[in-house]
Amino acid sequence: MLTKHSGRPSATTLEEASVLLMRPLYFLVAVLLLAASIPALATVFATVHGVVHDPQHRPIAGAEVTLQAADSAFVLHAATGSNGEFELPQTPSASTA
Repeated sequence: MLTKHSGRPSATTLEEASVLLMRPLYFLVAVLLLAASIPALATVFATVHGVVHDPQHRPIAGAEVTLQAADSAFVLHAATGSNGEFELPQTPSASTA
């Protein structure tokens, strides 16, 4: 609220009013900057985990697993462990076949 001193608002009161009016603007700018930076935090790599098993659901040790990109020559290979599990770390997030 502006108070009048000798018919005019005081300098201190005007400064306080301008600070109160600028706070929402600063907050809005901060929120917009934060929202704009979220896509930069996106992960472009993933780890693919899986288990290879036979029709009776017994794990297959030593099986060769291949992950091939659908639209490029990119290929990853892994072999299953004794429990049939495999892992393909640092797999690019893209369409694969």
